Amino acid sequence: MIERRGRLLKAAALLSAGAVLLVGFSASATYGGYIGTVTNSADAASTGTTGYTHTYQSTNCTLAATTSASINCPGGIAPTSATPSSGSISVSDVITDNGTIPAQQISEQVSATSCGVVDLANQAEATNPLLPRYGTGYSPSTGPMTSSGSISLDGSTAYATDVISQAQPNPGLTLGNRYGIGVWFKTSGATGGPIFEIGTSPVNATGGDDRILYMNSSGHLVFVQNTGGSSTTTPGTYNDGAWHFVYVTMTAVNVLLSLDSTTTIYVDGQSVATGGGLLVGYSSDTGYWHLGWAPTSKTGLSSSYFSGSLSNFVVFDTSPAPASSPNPNPTTQAAFNTWAAAATEQWELNDTGTTTFAGPFPVIGSTSPCTMVNIMWGFTTPTSCAVAPESTTAACTTSASLTTFVAAGWQTVASVGPSGTQTSTISISRGSSYNAYISGLHLYVPLGYRAQSIPSLSWSLTFSWPGATAALTA
Repeated sequence: MIERRGRLLKAAALLSAGAVLLVGFSASATYGGYIGTVTNSADAASTGTTGYTHTYQSTNCTLAATTSASINCPGGIAPTSATPSSGSISVSDVITDNGTIPAQQISEQVSATSCGVVDLANQAEATNPLLPRYGTGYSPSTGPMTSSGSISLDGSTAYATDVISQAQPNPGLTLGNRYGIGVWFKTSGATGGPIFEIGTSPVNATGGDDRILYMNSSGHLVFVQNTGGSSTTTPGTYNDGAWHFVYVTMTAVNVLLSLDSTTTIYVDGQSVATGGGLLVGYSSDTGYWHLGWAPTSKTGLSSSYFSGSLSNFVVFDTSPAPASSPNPNPTTQAAFNTWAAAATEQWELNDTGTTTFAGPFPVIGSTSPCTMVNIMWGFTTPTSCAVAPESTTAACTTSASLTTFVAAGWQTVASVGPSGTQTSTISISRGSSYNAYISGLHLYVPLGYRAQSIPSLSWSLTFSWPGATAALTA
């Protein structure tokens, strides 16, 4: 009993002391006797990382930076096959966010910075380029001479035509008139193929076809000098995989009937074949020059297309053309240009596949072929897209419209977050105004993708695809 009473007295004493402290504390409080305490550490800066990888057509293009940077990626992300007659052709790539910055602080954008029809420049007549189509390749530094280039043709789809219909003079109308046509060629094919011709159609369609040079399946060169089919054939063969320069002259030797002429074929500076004669004249056709194509009805070949490489196609429509080709062959582009100084047309064919022609075009005039093809750039995870004028946005949850195909500026799409992957798909299709003339034309469309920080724009990573593979095939 005494011990228990002692414990109660101690508890009362402690309680009494706590009350005294509480009252004393309350006397100095501002809000009902309570004081809030905030514990704070020193300010700390958080550092984020930025970096993206595009994986496309077995190629990786990676860019990482702490501020702003840009990169020209190799190859292209656009479809390489021609636009189909119905539906679309598509190609996809994967975008990986290698950084740590949240998606909410990133703005992803895409652009089509320009669009134009790829041309092959004419050094003698700038307004009359050749327009390459389908599987035409460019080798600006690989030609038959120093500083020369070439184009390659696939033997199944590729060819080129000029844009101005022109009348070919008839040498037979004036005694001694001489005209000439020449080109460098290289092939090792066993099927032969047309090297050049002039025809009334601005595309690969049979019309009035004349002045055809082709290689037969044995490797002999054959020149068809008029629409009636009169021809001259070389005894030698030239499908040996080496560069050769062939030059054909057409000369009138009797004007009484305009049907007495001489055709001479020179290869590598040597006269190798002569044709023509009495009652064999020339035609006076008006048409477009074709490289790598001629109708099988004129050649008897199994294909209308040439497989191989071509360089420096020259036409002399003003008499007198050079009497023969140089012997020996020029070893530099400069030396060849000296010989070809009087050419009416000279396509060196050393183009990069990135120069463009604005028109006017045969058939469609000043209308841009770029307005006749749709492009849609779609994204998933998250979903969004940017489109060209006539393309549909139905497949996208949200979309940004490229208001013009040519230069609409940067269009915003949904952003991917850290360690995330995003599928990007580019599709092309024919628009409602598509015209058959543009079939196979190369439309140079440099595409761009960038990611930048928001709202401060303190960094921006930009990917561009500016090479020849940026061309879509219409």
